Amino acid sequence: MGLYFSRVLKYFLKLVIVIALVLGALAVLGMLNTQGASVLEMLTYSWRGAVLAGALVLFSLLYPKISFETVDVRGNMEVYRDDVVNAFATYGYSLDREEGGVMTFRANSRLRRLLWQFDDAVTVEQYDRYIRIEGTKKVVPRVQLRLNAYLSR
Repeated sequence: MGLYFSRVLKYFLKLVIVIALVLGALAVLGMLNTQGASVLEMLTYSWRGAVLAGALVLFSLLYPKISFETVDVRGNMEVYRDDVVNAFATYGYSLDREEGGVMTFRANSRLRRLLWQFDDAVTVEQYDRYIRIEGTKKVVPRVQLRLNAYLSR
């Protein structure tokens, strides 16, 4: 549960920063009808501000549920270890650590890690007769597809 709330908080802060940047750009371009202080007042004391805050909280609460997944690929991690590492290397991930039968992969690029708020870790472990991959929905399906291709050779 701690990881869930960590992801909620990270995404909430990311959304707040994006909204601040958009409002800042609108202010610089002269497209806001109000001054800086009244923008803050509108965001904190108006109906629009309450709806915006509610949307931020709602999206932040949903983000971890819809952006991370777990998939199983039939195979043995010990036998296909090199194929697992190569599948991740194809997508710019490298083995960060391996302990207790769990391999953790991280993005090679610092920029990618920053954009993912350092929540880019993908874990791989043996689960019964399957290799279980858990991580972001942008990486896991791609790695699963590549790993299936490697294992079907």
